[in-house]
Amino acid sequence: MEDLDFKSQRVHVTKTMIYHNAHDFHTDQPKTKASIRKVALSADCLRQIERWHECQKHSIGTCRYVFSTTGIPMNRNAVEKMIWHKADECGLPRVNCHSLRHAHASLLIEQGANPLLLRDRLGHSDVKITLQVYGHLYPNRDQTLAQSLDGLVTLPAAKQSPQESDEKNSQRTGEEPEK
Repeated sequence: MEDLDFKSQRVHVTKTMIYHNAHDFHTDQPKTKASIRKVALSADCLRQIERWHECQKHSIGTCRYVFSTTGIPMNRNAVEKMIWHKADECGLPRVNCHSLRHAHASLLIEQGANPLLLRDRLGHSDVKITLQVYGHLYPNRDQTLAQSLDGLVTLPAAKQSPQESDEKNSQRTGEEPEK
C-alpha cells in the first residue's frame, strides 16, 4: 500500500515479487530500469482499492499489500484461483494474470493510446517491444488516420467560368441558360 499515492492518483512500481513456492517469496528490483515507473490510476480504481483496504483493516488489520487476505502477499496462483472462481460464476472464460495485463493494453489501444505512452505504462524498455507484442492490434488504423484528416485542410472553391455558373443556375431553376 505504501506504493500507492492517492493524492497524485499513481502507483509507484519499484519492486517485483519473486516466488520460490506458494509461501516462500522475496522482493527484488524489477527486470529493467524502465520497469521502475509511476502508473496513473483512475479515480474509480483508487476508490475500489480504498474500499478493499477498509475491508482488510476489519479482517486482518493494517496491511502493506493490496492483494492479501492474511497480511502477507497472495501469490499469483491464489489470485488466479480467485479470478477463475469469479469467471466461472459469470460464465466467462478463465484467464491468467498476464492475460489481464494484455487485456488492459488492448483496451487502451482500442481507445487510441499512443504507443510511447503505452510503453511507459507497461514498463517496456523500448517501444519496439510494445509494438512487437501489441502491434497486431493496430491494423485498420490507417483508415481511421485517413478519416481524421477530413476537414482539417480545405481547398478554396474552384473558380467557375460564367458559362458553368449559368448552367448550375439553370439546373436549380429549371430554366434554359441564356446564350
